[in-house]
Amino acid sequence: MKIVITESQLQTLLKESYMRLSDDDNDNLLGYLYEMGFDNDDALYELNNLTDYYDMLPESLTLYRLVFAGSKDEIDTQYPGSHYSVKKNHLLNNHYGPLRDSSYGDNCYLITVKVQKHMIDFYESIKNNILYPNEIEITLLNKGFGAEIVSITQVD
Repeated sequence: MKIVITESQLQTLLKESYMRLSDDDNDNLLGYLYEMGFDNDDALYELNNLTDYYDMLPESLTLYRLVFAGSKDEIDTQYPGSHYSVKKNHLLNNHYGPLRDSSYGDNCYLITVKVQKHMIDFYESIKNNILYPNEIEITLLNKGFGAEIVSITQVD
């Protein structure tokens, strides 16, 4: 059975899939997996799992970020940052303490944003998840420019 797809259907499919990595990107990511101790088969399997995860993300996501600042007014809401988590409780439970110890600001704030899938830097996200697997990170393009700030709340 031959499947026929129209040009407009093809364009729709291409718009819906932002998960595109070049051959060089894939080679670089495999190199990071090798550095982390994966053999060839396991590295390919892991890279496929990671790319599938990002490919299957919904078109709109809620993400979380911790920042330290002297006050809420010091937070750059136009460029709220690149590094986020999809899991608020994981972020608070596992990153607040280490960040608190190395921060420059007096107060910790949880920034909640809504973003569209096309705002994700897939290469950097996958790279960071390979190098720092416990962080469950999503990296945004352009330091988060265009992210809709849902809330900024102080963490005690």
